[in-house]
Amino acid sequence: MEKNNGSYGSNILSVKKLSSEWKKLSSQKEQLQWINDNKTEFDKLGISINGVKDAENAFVKNTSAIIEAFKLRAKATAAQKLAADEYEKALVKRNEAETKQNKLEEEGPTAVDRLKAAIYGRRKIVPGAQGTIGATVTDYEQSVRDNIKSLNSEADAAEKAGDAYFDLAAGYEKAAKSELDKSGIEESHKKVNDNTNKITNQQSRIVEIERKNATDRIRQQEDLENKVAQSRIDAMDEGFEKEKAQMELNHKKELQEIGRQRQDYINAIIQMEKEAFDAKGS
Repeated sequence: MEKNNGSYGSNILSVKKLSSEWKKLSSQKEQLQWINDNKTEFDKLGISINGVKDAENAFVKNTSAIIEAFKLRAKATAAQKLAADEYEKALVKRNEAETKQNKLEEEGPTAVDRLKAAIYGRRKIVPGAQGTIGATVTDYEQSVRDNIKSLNSEADAAEKAGDAYFDLAAGYEKAAKSELDKSGIEESHKKVNDNTNKITNQQSRIVEIERKNATDRIRQQEDLENKVAQSRIDAMDEGFEKEKAQMELNHKKELQEIGRQRQDYINAIIQMEKEAFDAKGS
């Protein structure tokens, strides 16, 4: 029953249908033939029915226990999905924080940063500038560091929520198993073993897809920011300021490309090691 492939609703309908059919059988010959004919259905449900006693226990005496176990499994699946969502959120926030940190360390404040500082950062009146609002680079850097700290805090909170949902799912799984055990219903271990590798691979693929999607979103955001910056530069009057802004943008894009190549290389190494490990285990 653990990690069966059916949905909660279809499993409940199948259990009730099997229960109804079993109760209509009048002879042991019919019962044995019915058990043999429905082996596939039992495997789909993840329960082991090897004889009349097992069938009577599952489909007459303890049908409600099977249904309750399915309900708990469904809750576990929902909790696992919530955990995955929180882990993805944490990954996005963490990557965003790392990107900002790398930019701050590798590039330092650009002309655009200075402008942002003047508009959004901590402000002060520059002496002798006839009231012009300026901002120190230090002030802007501090605001960026504050933002990085906030992003990491959000990532920590998301990871904590993910852990909580993961533990909740484990609790539901344990409760479902307990429900079956106390009712004397044996899980179909053959089916569980057949599905274990499939489930593990599916979970690995989900994590990998979520990681890739998070990376892709960050890169798309960077590309969009670069396009906006390029449009602003294109609209500037020819001269030193325009050339300087273009050089800064080109430098930023070069650093981003280096960072992306480095991350892609690391991901490729991880994938190669994973494939080698899977090959040894198969």
